[in-house]
Amino acid sequence: MPRNIISFLLLTFGISWSCWLIVVMFQLDTLYHPAGAVLFLLGGFGPSAAGTYFILRNSTAETRRLFRSRMFSFRRIGWKWTAVLLLVYPALFAAAAFLDWSFFTQTFPQAEGLHLMAASFSFLLLNMLTLFFLGPVSEEIGWRGFMLEELQKNTSPLKASLWIGFFWGVWHLPLFFMPGTFQGVQSLWTMYTAAYFLNIFGYSIIMTWIYNHTEKSILGAVLIHFSINFTLTALHPYSSTLFIIAALLLLTCSAVLILAHPPLRTLIEK
Repeated sequence: MPRNIISFLLLTFGISWSCWLIVVMFQLDTLYHPAGAVLFLLGGFGPSAAGTYFILRNSTAETRRLFRSRMFSFRRIGWKWTAVLLLVYPALFAAAAFLDWSFFTQTFPQAEGLHLMAASFSFLLLNMLTLFFLGPVSEEIGWRGFMLEELQKNTSPLKASLWIGFFWGVWHLPLFFMPGTFQGVQSLWTMYTAAYFLNIFGYSIIMTWIYNHTEKSILGAVLIHFSINFTLTALHPYSSTLFIIAALLLLTCSAVLILAHPPLRTLIEK
């Protein structure tokens, strides 16, 4: 693995885990304890902080202009891909919900999050801002904006996606031991958690495919990450079976995409 990728990972994990392990060690609640909340938020920005540093260090006016374009330009995405990246995961999750209702639990998601957001504009605004900045903005400059871009210089998009999926999953591990996090209410050794990590690999492959079709848009990666987070938050609570079905559907779609789209399996021509 290239030295700059190793350096990026060391800085990312150093920023995030140095904050998060304090939360784990002292069992600080990330929702109600001020120090726990601050450390949780600061740690979440590790990937993008590290990514921004490595993208802009020794930068020129042209590289800074390109970075701003990748971050903010909708022209790179276009309306067709905007629709794809915003709707692909909600559509997949809806299909999983139908399968869960038809063959397994005979229940639909309770969607308490969506009801709360619909009932209060201030709650909706707060959740939209949180779901946009914590996760999408705090991570994607690093995982897609820097790491994916660098890995694809020497390996295929598929291999790059799998490497990112692995480190992205490992990076999340401390969250399973933190009070107040979505992951913290789950036991680490369950089928639900296995589906969580399988989802990350599926997300990574889909996001690489979209990234390479949107002129390396970091904004596009941020928006699809937001779409995933919004779907899971708005429809919560839902059955563990539904989440597992969604993971299996995502992996199936990823496998079909790999087979149907040969450029994912080949090194990008320089």
